[in-house]
Amino acid sequence: MVVYCPACEALVQTEKLSSHEKFNVDYDFAPMRYSLLKCTACNEIQLVEQYLVGYEPENEDHWSSAKRNWPLPELELPLHVPAVTKKSIEEAERCLRAKAFTACTVMTGRALEGICRHYATSSRYLGAGIKELKEQGVIDEKLFEWSEALHLHRNIAAHADERTITEEDARDLMDFTIAICEYIFVLSEKFKDFKARQNS
Repeated sequence: MVVYCPACEALVQTEKLSSHEKFNVDYDFAPMRYSLLKCTACNEIQLVEQYLVGYEPENEDHWSSAKRNWPLPELELPLHVPAVTKKSIEEAERCLRAKAFTACTVMTGRALEGICRHYATSSRYLGAGIKELKEQGVIDEKLFEWSEALHLHRNIAAHADERTITEEDARDLMDFTIAICEYIFVLSEKFKDFKARQNS
């Protein structure tokens, strides 16, 4: 199986050491397969999961592409994140893996713009859009501060600026972007549901 090895930082051929298939009796979820793989280049071990997309478990073509669970689990965004924002974050992660830190930062800014569009902020500019998100109560003071840092670095990355974006900065900006999405689209909605249950 060819997968991305976080140690080699490249797609590599692996040797399957062991696997386990889990079939759900209630059929609410697709059958899953968990495999322990060894990188043939560096001997790094990783655990991946796949789900059945066809009808024949013995047919390799009927399983999804492998998603790494350990080490360094792959990015899994919440379902309710808007499509433009989700696509931007996924592309930012690919840039990060390719060590294109400036491009990664541009895409995190694009992800934030997607949130502004989702909430129909009136301004075409990111800075003003972020302020509207705060005024609408979509983000709080701390997330506003993170958003402004994203805005600043997106501008550095998107224009001919002598300043550079380091790997550490790019990784932090990715983390901030994902945290903002989780706060807005997961935790806020969970709290609304919680309050509704308490009130009922």
